[in-house]
Amino acid sequence: MNVQIDEGQIILDRQTLRYNPYWIDIAAEEVSSNRLAVMQQVLAQWAEAVAGLNREGQTLFLPYSLDDEWTECFEARLQGNYVVLQCVQVAFNGYSVELNNLSQFMHRAPEIRMKYPENFGQYQQAELVSALRKASTSAP
Repeated sequence: MNVQIDEGQIILDRQTLRYNPYWIDIAAEEVSSNRLAVMQQVLAQWAEAVAGLNREGQTLFLPYSLDDEWTECFEARLQGNYVVLQCVQVAFNGYSVELNNLSQFMHRAPEIRMKYPENFGQYQQAELVSALRKASTSAP
C-alpha cells in the first residue's frame, strides 16, 4: 500500500482524494514551509492516531480539506483489524483547525453536516499506519 501527496490531492492506494489547499498554504507560510511538507505532517499525525485505535467501533476524524465554514474529514472507524474510511463534512471552521496539533480535533465527535454514502475504503490497520508514515510527495 502506498500513500502519495501532490499539490491538490492525496492518493491512498489507488483512490484519489482532492483537498482544498487554501488554509494549508497559510499554515505553511506561518512556519516557512510548503504545502506538501504540511500535508506530510498531517498524515503523520493521522498515522499515530490510527495506530492508537484499539476498540471495535472506535472512531477518529482525520481532516484533509479545510474550508471557511466546514472541514472535510475521513471518519476512520476500527472494525476488527481493519480501518474503514468514509468521507464526511463536519461543522467546524477549517481556519480553526490546528494543523500542527490535530489530536484534539481527531478525537472529538463533531457535528456531521454531510456523510458520503459509500465508504472510501477499508484498509488493514498496520498497513495503513505504515503507508501514512511513509507518505511520499510529488508535483502534479
